[in-house]
Amino acid sequence: MSDDLDEIKIEDLPQTEDSAEASAENADAVSSMSEEPETNEAQADEETEQEEHNEQPEPAAEQPAPTEETSSETHSEKPTEAAKPEPTKKPEPVKKPEAEKPAEKPADKPADGSKPADKPADGKPKKPSKADKKEASAKKKQKAKLKKEWEDSIVASKRVKREEIRRKVKRATVVLLVFALVVTSVVYVMLLFMQENNVRITASNRGQDASIALSMDNKMWTPYLNASGPSDIWNVSYSPEYNMEKIDTVDDVRNMLNAASVSVGEKNGQNFIRFVFMVKNSGKYDSNLSYEMTLEYDKHGLQNSVRVMWGESYKSDELAEDAVNTTVDVYAARSNNPRLAGTNINIGNSAEDGYLEYVAYPSQSNDEAYLLTDFESTFDNPAVYDKAVENGYFATQPFLNDNFVFQRHSVLPVGEIMYCYVCIWVEGSDFDCKDTALGGYVKMGINFVAY
Repeated sequence: MSDDLDEIKIEDLPQTEDSAEASAENADAVSSMSEEPETNEAQADEETEQEEHNEQPEPAAEQPAPTEETSSETHSEKPTEAAKPEPTKKPEPVKKPEAEKPAEKPADKPADGSKPADKPADGKPKKPSKADKKEASAKKKQKAKLKKEWEDSIVASKRVKREEIRRKVKRATVVLLVFALVVTSVVYVMLLFMQENNVRITASNRGQDASIALSMDNKMWTPYLNASGPSDIWNVSYSPEYNMEKIDTVDDVRNMLNAASVSVGEKNGQNFIRFVFMVKNSGKYDSNLSYEMTLEYDKHGLQNSVRVMWGESYKSDELAEDAVNTTVDVYAARSNNPRLAGTNINIGNSAEDGYLEYVAYPSQSNDEAYLLTDFESTFDNPAVYDKAVENGYFATQPFLNDNFVFQRHSVLPVGEIMYCYVCIWVEGSDFDCKDTALGGYVKMGINFVAY
């Protein structure tokens, strides 16, 4: 018995279900291996027979019934308690070497850079511990904090840019507003020849009991008026000899203002300004009235050839007996042109004082060699003189100074209306009307003050 036990090998252990299945698989593999030599098969059969012979134990008192776990192959009987032999195991056939399996693709790493969690042998995910949860939460908070700081930096950058743009826009707006205010005030108050041809007329009161108003339609009365002119003013003449656009004569204006119904409003020509407006005493008492026409010009000398016709008329007979209800005058700047020296209206005047101008000059005066004194020597003939006056050869009223065309005073009874006629043009026959004056300007405004 002891000799038999010595021959029992460790491999001869009872086969379990797993080992049986493995043996079956190995047997199939062995049968499919055609490359093994026949000598190996014969040797395996001899070893199997020898092991079966050795596995037969001595007869025992009782033969145990085979269990479900025993293999279908023959096993040794249960040994005695003194020496319990271990059953032998059928030797496993030689396995065919398996082909190399492709390397497994490493698991993707988590996005946050942490190491992937180790999977247990049974394939079930391992539950994270409290430390792991705490670490994951801290990483999540840190990531959220960094994202928030990044978003705040972008928002702050945008706010800085918006603030810079807002300041630049505000600065540009202020500059434009100041510039617009300056330009508007200049154009709004004064007349601008060759650019913005309009005249600003204002009315104001110095006393509580005095009140005057202005109108161009006898319907709406306001403290200011804006008389617009044509886009261009140039080269017309009072004299019909030049066959240019007709200017109202002094007699025409006088007759118009003396009419029972005076036509008011803008009456501009293509190349000159003309309008008629009304001034009314809207207070409770008679008012003293002071009015003026302002003047401003540039270095081009356009003012030297400008003519201003002013007419005024009252419809009341309550004025003083020596007052004239209708007057018409033509104003012009003084001249230093030597061709005016010695003329009838300039006897005793010098170039330093400035010569008085005529409203218009005869067509022969285009020749600089033509002398006005020779022309006036023909006035002994009344017909020649009358014709010359009709053509504008009569004296103008000089501008008061470099700042005013005129300044006047009058009395305006309660409810009284004064009609004012204004015509402004550039006299083409004037000796100073030259191309060098092109681009120049003259600004004029009219102001009324009641007191």
